[in-house]
Amino acid sequence: MAHTCNLKFNTTQLKRAEKRKSSENATEVESDEKSTAKRSTRLSLPINERDKDTCFFCDEASGSEPLHLASTFGVDSHVRKCAVELQDEKLLAKLSGGDMVALDVKYHVRCLVSLYNKARAFRNKRNRENSSDEVLHGIALAELIAYIDEAHTDEVSPVFRLADLGELYSARLKQLGLEKLSRIHSTRLKERILAHLPGIRAHSEGRDVLLAFDTDVGHEEADTRIFVHMADAVKEGLRSILIRTVDTDVVVLAIAAVARLQTVTELWIAFGTGTNFRYIPVHSIAAALGTDKSLALPMFHAFSGCDTVSSFATIGKKTAWDTWKTFSDVTATFLALSRPPPSIDEDHIKVLERFTILMYERTSSCCSIDEARMALFTKRNRTMFTIPPTRGALLQHAKRAVYQGGHTWGQLFATNPVLPCPSDWGWTDAPNWKPLWTTLPEASIASRQLVRCGCQKSCKGNCTCKKAALLCTALCQCSGQDCL
Repeated sequence: MAHTCNLKFNTTQLKRAEKRKSSENATEVESDEKSTAKRSTRLSLPINERDKDTCFFCDEASGSEPLHLASTFGVDSHVRKCAVELQDEKLLAKLSGGDMVALDVKYHVRCLVSLYNKARAFRNKRNRENSSDEVLHGIALAELIAYIDEAHTDEVSPVFRLADLGELYSARLKQLGLEKLSRIHSTRLKERILAHLPGIRAHSEGRDVLLAFDTDVGHEEADTRIFVHMADAVKEGLRSILIRTVDTDVVVLAIAAVARLQTVTELWIAFGTGTNFRYIPVHSIAAALGTDKSLALPMFHAFSGCDTVSSFATIGKKTAWDTWKTFSDVTATFLALSRPPPSIDEDHIKVLERFTILMYERTSSCCSIDEARMALFTKRNRTMFTIPPTRGALLQHAKRAVYQGGHTWGQLFATNPVLPCPSDWGWTDAPNWKPLWTTLPEASIASRQLVRCGCQKSCKGNCTCKKAALLCTALCQCSGQDCL
């Protein structure tokens, strides 16, 4: 057997195997020692091995002052609250092991009282700081309201941007020494201003919020309020003005405003948003159009369709504008109706009739809109949606256009415009006003009155009148005598 072993392993191989075996045994012993060695902590020790004669807060022995045992959960709750308020990390780490009663915590009375006093002092300091901040905010708000109130006089009607007021408010707080100044909440600032100044109102203009006094500006829409303040700025000596808007009506009114305020040298409009944003040189447009056409532009805009006046079916602004360029006689009518008039003269109605006819048919020679309707319907094979309105409907449309373009926009610079009753200008169903489309009877009712039959004697089942659920009239062949 020994001879066989010597054949399998030589001396060198045996030594290497023995060395490898001894190394593996040593590794196993070390791993056993590491597994049995545990980290000793204060809580891992048995109860009798814990240091129960030290204070939980100061880690000092009892000495001459006795230690008290935590026996109620109220103490634990108060200590945790104080630790959180003071952000005492050392104390919070101790409390993370469980409640003080379960831990059999002992403490000095003076240490517990000291913790309570420290927390109370911290709360008082924080309350004083908050109270001081409120006082500073109150002072800044009072000064801001005084600034707004002083700027408002009988002769001046200022408009304030909420963003500008917020910057003034923030700057004043910094001057007063408020160190921790957070971002000013604009909506809350607006509500506080409106609460202290009942006579002021907020108006949205794009992304901006404007504040203006109600008693000074009687315009219902922000579109026209802008030009009241523009006129005041020009009165104070301003010659170059910039208006920010996204409304086409403001652009139209700005062109007329430049024509009326001859002293304005430059009026720019920052129009649109995003990729469509651009600056419009209103003064250049007004110069190119001329004074008369610039002044007549709001009335043209109202007559061809705006926010409060309907447009003509299938007729856009470009078609109306091209018609105006070929039919210049309507310019005088637009100017007269912009002033504003107490009523619409018959001569102006005839001009508007002709202008409307040309919008639908550029080569028409008709002067009566009803004749033009019949000609386009019978000879040009137009549908009911591609012929002009009746004269009755056009009259009501013109009244609504004059109410907007003449009475409302014609008093562009008046601080308190006086408007007539809408019922006299194409509106009905007060107080929820609706357009009065026409005074003519409905076509369905008028057509039914023209139905007649050809029955010789008494009407029977095939009678046209009976099919329409109507009584025979004098127009019928039977004269309606035998149907009664």
